[in-house]
Amino acid sequence: MKRWLLAAALAVTVVVGSLGALAVASAQDGSSSGFSFSGTFLDKLAQRLGIGRDQLVQAMRDAANDTIDEAVQQGRITQEQAQRLRDRVAQNEPGFPWGRHKGRWGAGVAHGLVLQSAAQVLGMSADDLKAELRQGKSLAQVAQEKGIGTDDFKARLLAQVDQQLAQLVQQGRLTQQQADRLGQFIRDNIDAIVNAQGRPCPRPAGTPQTQGTGTTA
Repeated sequence: MKRWLLAAALAVTVVVGSLGALAVASAQDGSSSGFSFSGTFLDKLAQRLGIGRDQLVQAMRDAANDTIDEAVQQGRITQEQAQRLRDRVAQNEPGFPWGRHKGRWGAGVAHGLVLQSAAQVLGMSADDLKAELRQGKSLAQVAQEKGIGTDDFKARLLAQVDQQLAQLVQQGRLTQQQADRLGQFIRDNIDAIVNAQGRPCPRPAGTPQTQGTGTTA
């Protein structure tokens, strides 16, 4: 019984924090190396409980649906919202309960890194740069106002990004593989980054929000 109670408790941990946002938290995707926090967590938990992974997943889904039913009974969510949650529970395996750890670094982190790097290149504080961007300007426009051509600005921005990435690796805040992927992401999107109005790094459709490195705005 304790085994099933533990599995149920973990399922509740995953679901309850997401009811308000109408989402069931999941970290299913692994990094490019093939490691998955979600899959490995489920395997390890099933082993500790002495049950099969399929049994574990079903127990967690059952507990999730029970939680959703209780939320409806208490008036926390509507039937329509509950059905959307049930659909997500049915379609997705439970994830790693303590946050998303995909091993990927995309636009969410690139935003802060580009902002800090651009501020360095432009000789201004990050707050002052953000104030300029809030007026609807692009990084390229701010650079032009300071007498820096777009191509020159892009080259200097990328050099500063590489320098900051190297520092983050040296400080142990990124792995070299993560830094390489993030640097490539920024290089691949440099034209959109410098020309985007209102923010230094536009988030492409489907790009996940990622954990910060302390560089976010």
